[in-house]
Amino acid sequence: MIKLVLGDCMEKIKEIDDESIDLILTDPPYGVNYQSWTGATIKNDDNLKWMRYIVKQFYRVLNKNRHLYVFTRWDVYPQWYQEISKWFKVTNVLVWVKNNWSTGDTEAAYGYQHEFIIYAQKGRRPLNGRRDTDVLFFKRVHNKNRYHPTEKPVSILRYLIEKSTIKGEIVLDPFMGSGSTGVACLQTGRKFIGIEIDEKYYKIAKQRVSGTVLSF
Repeated sequence: MIKLVLGDCMEKIKEIDDESIDLILTDPPYGVNYQSWTGATIKNDDNLKWMRYIVKQFYRVLNKNRHLYVFTRWDVYPQWYQEISKWFKVTNVLVWVKNNWSTGDTEAAYGYQHEFIIYAQKGRRPLNGRRDTDVLFFKRVHNKNRYHPTEKPVSILRYLIEKSTIKGEIVLDPFMGSGSTGVACLQTGRKFIGIEIDEKYYKIAKQRVSGTVLSF
C-alpha cells in the first residue's frame, strides 16, 4: 500500500490514527523557514513552535516500541534535539558522510560533507541485523539525477527502513519531497504514507511510485 497526500503535513497528519505508524523517516525543513499550505512563511523566531507541534504529532501517530529518524543539519540540530527529546528517547545521532562536499564560503569555512540523522525511540525496539556503527557512508544524489534539491539517496533510506522495520509495516514521511522514501519502501516491501506540500514534487513522487498509488 502506497498512499500519497498533497497538502500541509501540519494539517494532514491530524488525519492519521493514533499509534498506526511503524516508522517515521523524514527530512524536514532544516529550521530555516517553513512555508505553510496557505503560503505563509514561518520565520526563524517561530521555528520552535512548528517543530514542537510536529514532534508531538510524531509521537501520537507512532506505534509503541517504534523508531523515528529525522535528518538535520549541525546548526539546527540543537533545536530538533530539544523538541524530540521531550517525547522520545534519543538513542543515537547518526552521521551520514557523503562522497563529496557542498559549496559555500570556499575560503573561510570547511566544506560540508556530512549531515546528522537523529535516531530516537518510542519505547524500545531492537534494530535488525548486526550492530552497525553510527557513521554511515552513502553517496549523495548527483545534481544531474536529482528530482529535488535536498533529495536523499534511496540507498540510505532503504538501509534505515530495513534496520527498523519488517516487511508489511507502515513507514510515514510527512515531508515527502519527490518520494524517495516511498521508492525505498517499494523496494523493501513496506507500506508507505507520504505527505508533500508542493504540488510539483507531489506529482514527481506519484510518477516515481506509479502503479501502486492511492492519491488523496
